[in-house]
Amino acid sequence: MVNPMHQDMKEFLTYLKVEKNLAPRTIIEYENDLLLLSQFLQDRQIISWDQVTYRDLRHFLQYLEEERHNSATARARKVSSMKGLFSFLHQEGDIQQDPSIRVRKPKLEKKLPVFLSQEDCQRFIQVLQEHSLHNRRDVTIVLLFLYTGIRLTELTQLDIHHLDLSYLTLRVYGKGRKERIIPLLPQLVECLTSYLTFRQESLGHATKTFSPLFFTIRKEGLFRITKRTVHEIFVRYSQHARLDRKHFSAHKLRHTFATLLYSKGVNLIELKDLLGHTNISTTEIYTHTSTQKLKDAVMKMPSLA
Repeated sequence: MVNPMHQDMKEFLTYLKVEKNLAPRTIIEYENDLLLLSQFLQDRQIISWDQVTYRDLRHFLQYLEEERHNSATARARKVSSMKGLFSFLHQEGDIQQDPSIRVRKPKLEKKLPVFLSQEDCQRFIQVLQEHSLHNRRDVTIVLLFLYTGIRLTELTQLDIHHLDLSYLTLRVYGKGRKERIIPLLPQLVECLTSYLTFRQESLGHATKTFSPLFFTIRKEGLFRITKRTVHEIFVRYSQHARLDRKHFSAHKLRHTFATLLYSKGVNLIELKDLLGHTNISTTEIYTHTSTQKLKDAVMKMPSLA
């Protein structure tokens, strides 16, 4: 017998995929959150979504915190998942009232982004050049993070045709397959040009049919580079460079890109577009990271004594 709650969930997940164009990983997170919620409700003899009350959802959040020991961040994501489902069901006419309207996300602790110094970045690149067996590929990857601020997933999904060196631009597909164009600095173009020559030499005739920009070669053949491979680059060579592995990752380079641009006077709207943020509130975290700007502001205070 088909579970009606699961059937409604399936329709909602299809909506997220087809109409909202969410990434597969995001849809899986929604599904896991809602499966946990439906199991919690069914354990309490609630067998359809229209039976759910605001109190039931409060008890669910209490269960997440006290019994499953979910962090505030994890609970906030589950609130987003349940709100999305109930809003969908209400719009479709499957429930008369949305019980999640009054549910509030837990207050999250605001953490400032960790970024790297120019010296750390230069030392890491030097280590790659000296020790990496795939130094042209690996250096190009690191410089792409530093000079474009792209996400790790975005980098692994890059194809050769996303590069337009004649116009000095890179086409990137971010969350929800949202497209953005990122200008390329001359020093990055020089590195990319060298890498493309290496790529052509390595792949030979396969360049006509193999589209991924970055690749790995295994016994089984050519493969698109994976997030795990990129992560291993950072882990292995940050040790060589005697850098803190916790503070050295692809995402930290993205933070570094954003922080350096903001410190040089790039406004939040432009920074938001470059990073591919949907809401400017996400970009605003970089307004708190420039200690030098705070020092400069304080130094403008006139002498009072």
